[in-house]
Amino acid sequence: SITLRATNDAYIDRRRPNANYNRTTLQYDHHDKVTLLHFALPKRAYDNVRSNYFEATLKVYSLRNCDNAVGAKVVSGKFDEETVSWHTSPFDMAPNSAQPRYPIDSPTTLRENEWIEIIVSDAVLWSAHVKDQRYVSFRISSRDEDGGGEECELASKEYDGDGNFAPLLKIRTNRNIDHGTHSRVKSSVQQTTTEGVQASSVRKYESFDPYVPSSKQEWFVRYDVGDGGGQCVMNCPEGRGEFCGGPATFWEDIFATPDECCQEKLWWMGKRSCVPEYEF
Repeated sequence: SITLRATNDAYIDRRRPNANYNRTTLQYDHHDKVTLLHFALPKRAYDNVRSNYFEATLKVYSLRNCDNAVGAKVVSGKFDEETVSWHTSPFDMAPNSAQPRYPIDSPTTLRENEWIEIIVSDAVLWSAHVKDQRYVSFRISSRDEDGGGEECELASKEYDGDGNFAPLLKIRTNRNIDHGTHSRVKSSVQQTTTEGVQASSVRKYESFDPYVPSSKQEWFVRYDVGDGGGQCVMNCPEGRGEFCGGPATFWEDIFATPDECCQEKLWWMGKRSCVPEYEF
């Protein structure tokens, strides 16, 4: 496994859009304050994410009791902790299917002096593979859309001077992870709940000859097509079929129907946007 400390961390305030807050503590709330975290992916971590099974966990340390649970959103873009402000912070959000998901029984409040863990495997996968970035960036605010204005406080990497409470990104690679199966491919994401924490595992699609005829359809999502964050397409060679999206040689779930693909991966958009011109 690889444990990475935050390369940059700071918080920003909507009410003071040009101010920089590079301090020993990080703050967020529901309305105005957002914590920013940036993790550089060294070559070993980048290569492992792109070629192996892996689980990625974001860990932050709570400094006070708070009713606003941590809500992490992965974004594309870098920032400098010494100069970043609300106006210059990265805002390019990943699609919902790449965002961290929270089990029903996950904690909804923070306790003082407690580590908080969030499974972010899909977020790391999107950053490293879809965006081809050698880093992962997060915006943290209140998870509850109806949360109040209470400010929560987290430790920054400078909190104790030694980095003992710094935000962490842990990447565990293990080819023996049990993933369950679909037709010719192992499921790229499996979610379980263990002690209130969601577990998620990701693996690369098994290689196969895309020109071998298949008796059944296979569908997967491509995030680089369409205008609304992706589309479900058929697994086939480029240019062979109306809904062909090329061979599924990257890390995605395979589905038997476009309806299943849309419901699982692009649930926030209508089916007509998910697979244009398809007769559902």
